[in-house]
Amino acid sequence: MLRAHALSITRFGRPLLDAVDLTVTPGALVALIGPAGAGKTLLLETFLGRHRPSAGTVRVAGLDVADRPAVAAPHVAWVPAQLSFDPALSPLAHLAAACHANGRRMPEPVLRDALVRSGLALTYHEKPLRGAAPSVARQLALTIAALQNADAWLLDEPDRDLDPTAEDIFVAGLRRLRKRGAAVLLATRDLEFARRLATQIVTLEAGAVVATVEPQLSRRDHADDSYLSALVG
Repeated sequence: MLRAHALSITRFGRPLLDAVDLTVTPGALVALIGPAGAGKTLLLETFLGRHRPSAGTVRVAGLDVADRPAVAAPHVAWVPAQLSFDPALSPLAHLAAACHANGRRMPEPVLRDALVRSGLALTYHEKPLRGAAPSVARQLALTIAALQNADAWLLDEPDRDLDPTAEDIFVAGLRRLRKRGAAVLLATRDLEFARRLATQIVTLEAGAVVATVEPQLSRRDHADDSYLSALVG
């Protein structure tokens, strides 16, 4: 479970997150949307313990992240918007190294199968990332996260760089994660993508939650000027 309660972060007198209340229960997928600078990435990174709250609490699997970020970290799979991979290495080499860093040694066929299930064709497995399409690195990052078997997922613009086929595979994978009981919190700029798979859509503006909706609700349940009125119904 992921939970923020009355979470505020203030820097130089300016509120970057303002009394945010958010809960992602096991099996739920909450999508954060909002304009640039709304605080979406900051909120995700706060769950990782990278930013100390000025007020309120943030918890992962019941653990106070502000006090014990290292203890909470193993419960979370994190995929940032900006990826950083050695371009000289192949997806297969990166995946093997990531598993080794986590103290796990997995046979090559298992690693290849994981890449294929993430939508990465065999032809890309041993080619250096240099010169590959951005979608290859994105699929690799999602594969690495999947092998962590984490209780919670934090994803910053995970649909970035994915073509329609790869996005379909990714959406199917997230649905499987939910069935296994993972709590998923993601940030995206694509409202239709959010509507497609989220159990709840939360809008942030200037660090504050300004709207929370269930995508299955009909449009008439929202004011015409609602930020999300075009999404529902």
